[in-house]
Amino acid sequence: MNRCPKRIIIVGSWVCCVALITGVACTWYTLRNVNLHSDEPGVLSRSTVLPLCFMFQLFPVTIAVLGVSGALIFAAVRKQKLWWLSIVGFITIGLYWLFWVFVASRMPLD
Repeated sequence: MNRCPKRIIIVGSWVCCVALITGVACTWYTLRNVNLHSDEPGVLSRSTVLPLCFMFQLFPVTIAVLGVSGALIFAAVRKQKLWWLSIVGFITIGLYWLFWVFVASRMPLD
């Protein structure tokens, strides 16, 4: 039984979860002393929904990043000697997410 693809998916899921939790923590750290108006989004929506909106608005860049990362992950699943490519792919996805989280946390919503 081949366990390499299962391990790749498990490690990739952990990397993406760590990126999501890091984004929420960094957004909270950035906005901890800011008084938000009642109509402004809170910390959780700034760290989850707003990055998704930015990614959707710039979908050509998002498609390219996800395509290259997906190709790296697919190559690692097919050739198990290249397992480290999957880690690079998942880290790229996590860093892309964190980039948009930092953009969204610094963006004033007037």
